[in-house]
Amino acid sequence: MKRNISKELPKLAFAQGPLSTIKTGALVVGVFSNGDDLSQEVQRLDTALKGKIKRLIASGDFKGKLKETLTIYPEGGMADAGPERIILAGLGKREDFNPDTIRGVSAAAAKAAKSIGVKKIALPFDLASGCKIEGADHARVSGEVFIGAALGIYDYTAIKGKKKLLKIIKDDHGEEEKKRIDEITVVNYRPGGANGSEIEEGATAGMIISDSIYLARDLINAPPNLMTPRLLARTAKEVAFRYQLICDVFKLDDIKKMKMGAFLSVARGAKEPPALITIEYVPKEKGAKNVALVGKGITFDSGGLSLKTANGMSNMKTDMSGAAVVLTTVMAAARLKLKTGVVGILPATENMPGSNATKPGDVVTAMDETTIEILNTDAEGRLILADAITYAKKYEPTAVIDIATLTGAAIVALGRKVAALYSTDDELLERLKAASASTGEKLWPMPLYKHYEEQLKSDIADIKNVGGKEAGCITAATFLKHFADNDHPWAHIDIAGTARAEKEYDWVTKGGTGFGVMLLLRFLKMMGEE
Repeated sequence: MKRNISKELPKLAFAQGPLSTIKTGALVVGVFSNGDDLSQEVQRLDTALKGKIKRLIASGDFKGKLKETLTIYPEGGMADAGPERIILAGLGKREDFNPDTIRGVSAAAAKAAKSIGVKKIALPFDLASGCKIEGADHARVSGEVFIGAALGIYDYTAIKGKKKLLKIIKDDHGEEEKKRIDEITVVNYRPGGANGSEIEEGATAGMIISDSIYLARDLINAPPNLMTPRLLARTAKEVAFRYQLICDVFKLDDIKKMKMGAFLSVARGAKEPPALITIEYVPKEKGAKNVALVGKGITFDSGGLSLKTANGMSNMKTDMSGAAVVLTTVMAAARLKLKTGVVGILPATENMPGSNATKPGDVVTAMDETTIEILNTDAEGRLILADAITYAKKYEPTAVIDIATLTGAAIVALGRKVAALYSTDDELLERLKAASASTGEKLWPMPLYKHYEEQLKSDIADIKNVGGKEAGCITAATFLKHFADNDHPWAHIDIAGTARAEKEYDWVTKGGTGFGVMLLLRFLKMMGEE
């Protein structure tokens, strides 16, 4: 297997045997609230600890509340032959236990270990030591264990590494390396009963998914003077070379020849040239379904001549999150050898107020010959997506899905932990909802009633790019729907709220989240299994 894209992702390792014998810096042990029904394996560990876990529970020092952690230290022979530390991790109520719990608790435990300078941690493959999860096998849960731990300790260090800022000055005697976890071991504590190959397969898949999300987060978090359309294109080429994917980068003259007038209208004000990037994974199976993923790639959004405020502009490097998610989803699909083919289409440009910038009131012609009256140049994402959705049809996909940080209205409607979902096809909608429920990346279906089209009617063109203050996220989706067609089921996911976190929670760290990678990979896997 080729090495990971991210140098920061902890190494995946495997171990077998009783928990008390696992040699590691910190062993994570899951405990339900109030010590409810400790598993046999945890009871064996507690016996080796001379009853320390049960005493902590009985005293109330550890209650097992969801994501609560407590670090204890073994003594005697166990300290020499087994883990240096044991981190008790609260699983909450047994009846509420699910894959989201696994990710969240794994993340909390990994953060606790990282905070005290632990380099290597180990977690049981199911975390809850024998607690069954409906619809989840050993492979699935072992993957979630790794994903939660790895994503919870992510740091954006690309620039710091280059500038030698990974060192923290401790005192006059020298320097201390920044705290980080180098290795995550997934433990099969019952090799005679559990399927070892299944556990390793699942954890390896979890590592691949985590690596993809690390790359997505790195791309999103990169400063906009570095993360330009050219760098995004170069990254796509590097990914394609590494994993034998098909990649094309269309430059300004190519985009002009394609008559992508909507896309070009956004790029006009920027000195940086735009790029239309495609990256494709073709599975070995003949007749496989093929999904087109379209990701918004505004590498910096000033608003154009409809200029944003200073505060509104400060995090607009995040506006290429959709493109980052699509690129890394295609990468992971290839590494996981999914049975569904997928092509990623990334229209990438800056939106700047240069001397040649599009003016409010201009009319442009999209690739499908729709004329668009542009009344707000800060509603630019839908313009580049319009041409990209049209271009996606050339692949004759089973479905077209676009994902974009499209509207502030979606944040007003759903907050920062739920993305808005729209679709012209009920079956596609239900599949995406199922993938959402399975991965913890939450979607909420929104309407596309025909009367919303009235808000987009133009007096001088076929359509205008904004529909007023009312139902802003819905009219944006309605605009995109105009460029989809009934022959190709289409869905739009508005990740304006979920693409960036202002503070960490669960397995999500502050900054770019990579929201959508797990969701789309689960969707593609489900498609291939039908």
